[in-house]
Amino acid sequence: MNLSNEHITVAKTLSRIASVHSFLYDDSNATIFFTKALKTYRKCLVLDDSVISNEIESNSGLKDAYLDYAESAYSLGITCEAMETYNDANDCFIESLRIFKCALGKENVNVAKTLNSIGHLQAKNKKFDKAEALLKEASRLCRLKSDDELLATTLFGLGIVMEKTQRYANALQCFEQALEIRTRKFGRISIEVAQALNNIAIVLGNMSKFDDAITKWKEALTICNELDVPYYDDMVLAINNYIELAHSHIK
Repeated sequence: MNLSNEHITVAKTLSRIASVHSFLYDDSNATIFFTKALKTYRKCLVLDDSVISNEIESNSGLKDAYLDYAESAYSLGITCEAMETYNDANDCFIESLRIFKCALGKENVNVAKTLNSIGHLQAKNKKFDKAEALLKEASRLCRLKSDDELLATTLFGLGIVMEKTQRYANALQCFEQALEIRTRKFGRISIEVAQALNNIAIVLGNMSKFDDAITKWKEALTICNELDVPYYDDMVLAINNYIELAHSHIK
């Protein structure tokens, strides 16, 4: 391989610039710079599955470059998803997953992170069987690697899949496990806990347990009030509408 350290330095710089644009929610420029970073990496890295591990073994300094390439592909996937270009997002996630597996092994938290993102994307596309399989594998790896924060996110995604496929008891179990982890991780007064309570309430509402659902929604609203979340926030507006609808069913 004709390795160019200069190309790697340029690629890393482009990736950092892209990350700044992403942080500023400038998705258009983030996409441009992440794409440039990936193109630059492809000029100096061998990306064939069969040789990546050998390349890293022969030159340990290359590992960081491969991981940055994979992370850049992942970040571009997140940006594409935010822009609702889901096919592009999926392609980026698949590429990122491939490199993470080659560079770090199949049982790694970065693999779990990427499987989780692909699973959420499949759920958005209503491919619930694929989403469930991906999210279950991601949750297995999260437990294996003791990554509770990512596990909560993965369980949350699984709960959504279960709720959308009307497996409400399973959905409730996923959301309650996510709630327990988020409470431990972020504290009771946190937006992450409020989100989990909202989803638990939605499931309870779907199970016609309206009184229990209203209790959970009110808990979520109390947390939002303590966090000074504005009344026009999407989740706050939705919860108030859900409570009104639930009361109409009780009457």
